[in-house]
Amino acid sequence: MTRKKLLMLIGSVCLALVLVLPVAAGCAAPAPTPTPTPTPGLPTVEWRLYNWEMVGTYPAAAVTELIEKISDRTDGKFQITGYHGGLALGFDQGEIQFAIRDGIVDIGGISLGGASGVIPWFGIFQRPGLVSWSEELYQLSDAVFPVFQRELSKMFDITPVTFFISFPQQLWTVEPVEDVTDLGGLKVRVWDEATASLSEAMGGMTILLSFQEVYLALQLGTMKGVITGNDGVIAGSLYEFVKHGYLVGMSTPTYYMAYNNESFERLPDEYKTILLEELEKWGKEYALGLVEWDAKVRVKLEAKGVQLHELSVEERRVIGEKLIPLWQEWADKGGPVAQELLDIAFETLGY
Repeated sequence: MTRKKLLMLIGSVCLALVLVLPVAAGCAAPAPTPTPTPTPGLPTVEWRLYNWEMVGTYPAAAVTELIEKISDRTDGKFQITGYHGGLALGFDQGEIQFAIRDGIVDIGGISLGGASGVIPWFGIFQRPGLVSWSEELYQLSDAVFPVFQRELSKMFDITPVTFFISFPQQLWTVEPVEDVTDLGGLKVRVWDEATASLSEAMGGMTILLSFQEVYLALQLGTMKGVITGNDGVIAGSLYEFVKHGYLVGMSTPTYYMAYNNESFERLPDEYKTILLEELEKWGKEYALGLVEWDAKVRVKLEAKGVQLHELSVEERRVIGEKLIPLWQEWADKGGPVAQELLDIAFETLGY
């Protein structure tokens, strides 16, 4: 990572805190806006929503809050049941877009990294080292959104609405690592092509496992390292085994909340408006809430005896140099849409 990107990362986090803390510390909360009473006679509608992140994580909590707000605004008549984590409905994270298309769920968070093995150009946000943290991720999302909207509508007859992310992927190990740029064949759990690239660039031996399999693998000692987000260590009780966290932050789980077009068209117009309004507000609130949640998770990790290690500028530079050539290789394999997205990314992020 360049010095410029490191400073941008620090600045983006500080800016979020500057925006949030004065409100919390110095201002009385404004009076809540009264919830409009829904038009009498509107029908009860039942939807199903799927979110890949498991219960206990920030995304799951935020999605639950979104569902509650939509219910409140419709006097409980627009009922959305949320399903969170793993194989809750019998499909994995690479199949969510198909489940939305087929009406198994009406709306869901498409796991762009998880599905990139099926649809390679989904992996634009997972290019290790391409973006640093949330500010650049959201900037890139705005730039590439028209492409995703065009292609998802054409391929699946679904519409993406809101972009959201989980935590940057970090390296967690049972024992301390002497040189994070050369893991010496350490067996490391990965969950997609991007995290595998990250592990391999650092000299790790990759093991592809779902999150539900990680605890047992650590317990049995079949692997000594994990790539996952900060809150995954807490939610999965992985702190019982991993005691060191190396904040590499080079790949972040990213999602587009998308709905089934037929399900949406069947909604009363009032419900359509409420759904789109709440999704727009939710996306903005989600980004700020992520900063606060991350701070709380770090405190919990340290309380569980996990030491957090920031990488030096030189360590980031060494890892980044190994990853940059992989971007064009990915675009070459991913086809015209992947190249279009990479060109947009280069222009947007100033490469």
